[in-house]
Amino acid sequence: MNIQPDIIQQFKQDETGFQYIPHLKIDGVLTGIANAGPVDTVKEAMGIAEDYAQKVRKGVADGSIKVSIPAPSITAINPKYQTTVDRFVKWDIRYNAIVDATEDNGGTKQASAYEKAYNAFHSLPKREQQNITKKRDTNGY
Repeated sequence: MNIQPDIIQQFKQDETGFQYIPHLKIDGVLTGIANAGPVDTVKEAMGIAEDYAQKVRKGVADGSIKVSIPAPSITAINPKYQTTVDRFVKWDIRYNAIVDATEDNGGTKQASAYEKAYNAFHSLPKREQQNITKKRDTNGY
């Protein structure tokens, strides 16, 4: 797996303490990794992101930015978030991303956040959809 060595230093943090890496390339595939747990869970997120990168290379996935959330539960990531899933769905729509939650048992469950984000995006007026898509394409993601 080809990732930048200074990955931990790339984390940005918003006002609620949500940590994320906005632009990360894994083997040439642009990826967004969100880390809602301790930094040592980054390796878990990297595994999910790498799996996704392989799918993109095989043409199974569309190359959207991947957001991985290592956490015991999608609803227990941070008590500061009133509706955790909604929060990530908003982030998801903005970046046309897929949201995953990694369970403690090592299994990955696809959060219904992706479906919600997809539906929310497609329920927006066409012009707004185009603006988001145009912004994404212009910025390289």
